[in-house]
Amino acid sequence: MSEKILDSNSLLPELRQELQLLPGPRAPTGEPSWTLHDPVSQRFYYIGEREFILLTYWQRLRVADVLIYCNKNSKKFFELEDVEKLLLFLFKNELLKVVDKKANQILIDRHLTANRGWKSWLLRNYLFFRVPLIRPDRFLTVTYPYIRHLFTTKVLMFFLILTLLGILLVLRQLDYFFHSFSHLYSLSGALTFFITLSCIKVAHEFGHAYACKHFGLKVPSMGVAFMVLWPVLYTDATEAWKLGKRNQRIKIGIAGVATELAIAGVATFLWSFLPEGGLKSVMFIVATTTWVFSLLINLNPFMRFDGYYVLVDVLDTPNLQPRSFALAQWWLREWLFGINAEPPEIFPKVRHYTLIVYAFLTWIYRFFLFLGIALLLYHIAFKLLGIILFIVEVAVLLVKPIVNEMKVWWKLREQLPKRRKVILPLLVSSGLFVACFPWFSSVELPGIYTSTVFQRIYPPVDAQIRQVAIKHGQQVKVGEELFNLSTPGLFYEIKRVKARHNMLQLLLKRSGSTPEMLDATPVIAQQLAEAESKLQGLIEKQNKLSIQATIAGEILQLKDGLMAGTWINSKQQMALVVAPQSGMIEAYVPEKDLNKVVIGASARFYPDIPELEPIDCEIASVSMMHSHSLDNPYLASIHGGIFL
Repeated sequence: MSEKILDSNSLLPELRQELQLLPGPRAPTGEPSWTLHDPVSQRFYYIGEREFILLTYWQRLRVADVLIYCNKNSKKFFELEDVEKLLLFLFKNELLKVVDKKANQILIDRHLTANRGWKSWLLRNYLFFRVPLIRPDRFLTVTYPYIRHLFTTKVLMFFLILTLLGILLVLRQLDYFFHSFSHLYSLSGALTFFITLSCIKVAHEFGHAYACKHFGLKVPSMGVAFMVLWPVLYTDATEAWKLGKRNQRIKIGIAGVATELAIAGVATFLWSFLPEGGLKSVMFIVATTTWVFSLLINLNPFMRFDGYYVLVDVLDTPNLQPRSFALAQWWLREWLFGINAEPPEIFPKVRHYTLIVYAFLTWIYRFFLFLGIALLLYHIAFKLLGIILFIVEVAVLLVKPIVNEMKVWWKLREQLPKRRKVILPLLVSSGLFVACFPWFSSVELPGIYTSTVFQRIYPPVDAQIRQVAIKHGQQVKVGEELFNLSTPGLFYEIKRVKARHNMLQLLLKRSGSTPEMLDATPVIAQQLAEAESKLQGLIEKQNKLSIQATIAGEILQLKDGLMAGTWINSKQQMALVVAPQSGMIEAYVPEKDLNKVVIGASARFYPDIPELEPIDCEIASVSMMHSHSLDNPYLASIHGGIFL
């Protein structure tokens, strides 16, 4: 249909008989409005007083007759253009009864264009689609009388008092309360959390559904919506637009969160009285986590969840996002190009800037959200599918809106003032520069700092420390004493062996005094040699209790708690001596980042120990051979510092 579709003698097409015209809320300017309900598509349209008057006299009459009736019976003046605009609106939204072949063919073509095969449908709808599961209206109608008292102020106060009592009881055993988190770090705990969260989300949706029923509305369906294949429950509460009072619509919008908060309050109270077991764990989950998820997700005004629709009613601005986006796009074009175009809508000053700020915040939020979703899809799917999903996600959600806006800018180039014509090519070149410049050229790698010359200090035996002669970071020389140890067992063993050695020496000297002693001389000599060897070994072991530096260097990794009188195990490292100028940092580079690692490039090593300063270094060598395993376990992701 072209825009010039009428003349004064044209007959107006009939409206569809099932359409409903209901009183709507007053506009921000104070003017009355009406809601046009299409029950087939379950869509609602706000119309103003002029459109309402035209629809009141809309019959299968000549346009001239309708204009005469409207101008005669109202205080407003109507022209042919008003009828054309309304007719175009009705036709585009399929609100007219189609009788002629041309209009019918247009609708058929529109339907075929919207359904161009499963591939096209999947490309357009895999990001978000709904699957209705139940039609709950009859069930809600039957059960509502049993729960209608939940919508009273007395019940609200009851839940509030119960929640406060529960919090006071929990504060008395707060450490024990939060210790319950540890039970969730198991397979059974995760399963309990998932089942509990699912049940709470079902209760959330029934909160919306019963709130609709409380105000006399129908709930045509409930089911599962998929956001990038992630399932979320939904309730079709679109009939809320029938309500003329926005505070009633706000109550429907917050009913789900209110239901979760009420359940969380009851769970907090019951937790203090339940015995240990599964039910107590469920109460803990409900009291601490499910409602937090609900507040963070459902009250988010930047996505079309509960928070968005509540904000729509608070600002009294239906179709908030499309209208705010259009206003923000107009403001951006005016700020950049100064073309003095008319704004898409006129709002009061405060609301005008509120909508602009909201639009920019939504764009920023969506940019990072969609980019995060694209990266998530890339990593969770196998590589080929991950790349395809990443490209589709970025192209559809990020690149396409930017390209569409750039097309509008290009069409506006002829309207630009001379002094601003340079801005458009400057913006394009700047955008290309930002997109192509390698901003993120650094690479983060797990690395380990080692030395080619070092001495690990271990006690020779289980011993008691007599003296610690060093401290962390101290420079030591070759032969300098580091620790002096003692072991009472070794001392008494040396004393015993030395006494036996002296006795054997005395016996050997007297061996020639009698024939019997002379015969025992070889045996005594052998025993004396064994005692001398054992005594020499014990003395060497005693000398090792004075631990000395075998290299010159710096003391590192000095074990905490080493002091005189402390016992230490022979398997415990006491300290590390590292020779100066012998440090080396080893790291493994993924193949995708190999081109960013160049010999001679600067790097910085951040130790895991916060007290240690970062180490500036230089890349000395890069092995081009790939590795199947790690030579050093500390290079695994669960260990070590970060190498930049």
